[in-house]
Amino acid sequence: MRTVNDPSGPSFDRYEGDAHKKTWAATARWADVVLFGTFATVIVDEKKTKDKTFGKGKGIGTGERIIRTTRRDAWDAKNRFGMPELIELHNVEPSQM
Repeated sequence: MRTVNDPSGPSFDRYEGDAHKKTWAATARWADVVLFGTFATVIVDEKKTKDKTFGKGKGIGTGERIIRTTRRDAWDAKNRFGMPELIELHNVEPSQM
């Protein structure tokens, strides 16, 4: 992860490839597909405060695995094959194979 200083807003963290910066840049340009795998997270609001606004939300992992195929500020990804933006992975038991 690397912190990005955004001149038009607050700084944020960004996931990057685990390689030297120039090596990753060359590899990502060369590749037809760069995927970002993660777990799905649901944000749950906490109790209402006295002024009836919600407090800080809490992230809860669902255990569901997902693959992102398009770039966002927080991660690198791309695909030249027109894949959907989000791909859900489902666990398959060995007996079902």
